[in-house]
Amino acid sequence: MRKEGLDVEWLSLISEAKRLGLTLEEVRDYINNSKKRPTEDSFNISNIS
Repeated sequence: MRKEGLDVEWLSLISEAKRLGLTLEEVRDYINNSKKRPTEDSFNISNIS
């Protein structure tokens, strides 16, 4: 959902992080670390031989 070039959902998430008192560095760390973790879709135990 976009409004005037801004991602409203992203703004909502950042606002919530600020409300919780998270620092910019903590938000960056979370985003960077979540990219490194495999998702449920990318890991399927049936593919293991």
